[in-house]
Amino acid sequence: MLRTYLTKIYSSLNPYDDQKTRFNVSLLFIFAAIVLFYLPVLKNEFVNWDDSLVIVQNPHIRSIQWGSIQWMFTTFHNGHWMPLTWFSFTLNYVMLGPSPIAFHFTNVLLHALNAMLVFLVTVRLLHLADIK
Repeated sequence: MLRTYLTKIYSSLNPYDDQKTRFNVSLLFIFAAIVLFYLPVLKNEFVNWDDSLVIVQNPHIRSIQWGSIQWMFTTFHNGHWMPLTWFSFTLNYVMLGPSPIAFHFTNVLLHALNAMLVFLVTVRLLHLADIK
């Protein structure tokens, strides 16, 4: 679905007036700007808000087992029901370990990818509205 969406956006650009180049440079700029802006967060530790309850002291995110997956989709831990977030934390913990740097790095990448997605949606909406 995402591939079809990106193909539609990309194919609608005129290759003769450097629209594709501007489009690619814009995406690269958005990604680089977000990563550079948030890069200092990698120096930080976990915050004393909810990280200790959600990540540090949470045994359910330490491995991908059926019991942990059931817990993710059926539990309101710390007042929240967020199964995709729990699963993301689990993947992060299993693949990169308990380091705060790993969790912050993942958040920076997700933020940059979301900013690029907002750009793609905006370009598509403007194209559909025929605003140039």
